[in-house]
Amino acid sequence: AVNRGSWTDAERTYRKAMEIRGDALLAGSYGGFLVIAGKSKIATEYLLEARRIEPLDALIPLYLGVAFRDSGKTKEALAEYGRGIRLGFSLNVLNGLELEVALAARDHEAIRRHIDIAEKIGDVGAPIHHAMLPFLDRPGEGLVALRRLAAEPDNTLLLKRAVIAIWAAYFRDAD
Repeated sequence: AVNRGSWTDAERTYRKAMEIRGDALLAGSYGGFLVIAGKSKIATEYLLEARRIEPLDALIPLYLGVAFRDSGKTKEALAEYGRGIRLGFSLNVLNGLELEVALAARDHEAIRRHIDIAEKIGDVGAPIHHAMLPFLDRPGEGLVALRRLAAEPDNTLLLKRAVIAIWAAYFRDAD
């Protein structure tokens, strides 16, 4: 149904399938669908069920962490991301998500810790993150520096543009 572009049909199909309880793949898949559809609070219930049934699945913490983050539960989100890393999910992806939570929370200690990890693991955005560190409390100057970085030809890659957008949001720039 999603491939045909009908989110309503997809949700109806998931709800019918969810009448069969006890399937971690189905509960996790539906929870992930709900996160993507912007229904993170509802998604949490299904993702917690999936985690209960299949506690060693490394993908469930990713979606559950996003659901917690989008519901304003930053401590729970960070705990899930950490759990995902311990289960073997991509350190790059989860560190990036944790950094987004730290930026949103304006937690300078966590921001520095995750930028340090990004540098150690060779994250493509690490140079941009590092360049923004001096401006954590100086958003005006940070935006000037960020715009200068954004203009550099090396920073036109999609992933680097995403990193620039995250920092723009931190500095509260709508452009």
